[in-house]
Amino acid sequence: MKEGEGKDESVQEARKIPGFNLETNLLSETEIETKTSYDFQVLDVKKASESEYLKNVGLENLLKNEPEEYIENRVASGATVQ
Repeated sequence: MKEGEGKDESVQEARKIPGFNLETNLLSETEIETKTSYDFQVLDVKKASESEYLKNVGLENLLKNEPEEYIENRVASGATVQ
């Protein structure tokens, strides 16, 4: 999986964007964990929104939401909070 991610040009492009971080870990044969973080003090939202990997994330909407609201929306979509 890491090899495939390493060859994915959209992932590599996104990882170069200052203020964006992506970590993927293989937890078991059937589970992966993906962590994304956004530092909006550094991140160029317009540039990030134009990247193939992040274009459907809705970064502009993230800026409009309160952190609690964002977390509630992600949990409602199946994310887990740790």
